[in-house]
Amino acid sequence: MLFWSPTCGYCQGMLNDLKTRERNPSKGTPDLLVISAGTVEMNRPQGLRSRVLLDQHFAAGTLFGVAGTPGAVMIDEEGRVASDVVAGASGAFEQMGFVP
Repeated sequence: MLFWSPTCGYCQGMLNDLKTRERNPSKGTPDLLVISAGTVEMNRPQGLRSRVLLDQHFAAGTLFGVAGTPGAVMIDEEGRVASDVVAGASGAFEQMGFVP
């Protein structure tokens, strides 16, 4: 899961690389679920192909211990937390198995 905000400068800084990862996933790359702040109207122009769930009050991020965006945590196939929470684009991309 990638915790995101369309108003976050750090998120915007990784947006092009994230779109590249979506277009060209490596074999075995985990599926991406984006948990985003903001409205549909704010998120749609981001152009992400991955499933985006809106969390206006960052409740999911708080439950997972994410301090801000971007942040990421791996969830295994059985729905269990499978990693520590990482902060920043480099940590998120590392968990995604992607090197921009």
